[in-house]
Amino acid sequence: MYKVPQEFYLRLHHIRPRFKNDVENVLLYVAQECSKIPECAMQDYGKALNASIRLYPGNESKTQKRIHRRCL
Repeated sequence: MYKVPQEFYLRLHHIRPRFKNDVENVLLYVAQECSKIPECAMQDYGKALNASIRLYPGNESKTQKRIHRRCL
């Protein structure tokens, strides 16, 4: 089995079940937003990703804690 070198390893999580009816749109949106974020420190990347998730339709009124949990 192929093992990804540690320097290229980035842990990803499968989307949560609450998105099951909109999975294709969510995956496309997140992939596009991830590709727009420039190379940066992991903390900065996380903040940028959280900001992008907040812009997804239906997330505008969510608290930062809830947005952050969606990233985990």
